Amino acid sequence: MDIERRLGRKRLVRWGSRTIDIDLLYYDRLCLHTAELHLPHPRIPERRFVLVPMTEIAPDWLHPQLHKTQTELLAACPDTGKVEKTALSFLP
Repeated sequence: MDIERRLGRKRLVRWGSRTIDIDLLYYDRLCLHTAELHLPHPRIPERRFVLVPMTEIAPDWLHPQLHKTQTELLAACPDTGKVEKTALSFLP
C-alpha cells in the first residue's frame, strides 16, 4: 500500500478507477488473513486476467487453500473476459 501511495494512487470509490493497483497474489504457500492483507488473494479463482498469465508461468502451482493447480482454477473460472498480451515499455 505504501508503494501505491508513493506512486500517487488515489482511491475515491471502492472498485473504481485508480492510477495504480498492486495486488499480492501469493507468497510461497503462506495463508494469511489480516485487516490489510489476505494471502492468497481471495479473488484469484474468479479472475481470468490473473489465471491466464499464472498458468503460463506456473501451471502446476497449487493454491494453498483450494489445493488446485492454476490450470484447474483457470478451467473452472467463471470469468469469460478476453485476456490479451501487450508489450509495455517503461523507457522514454
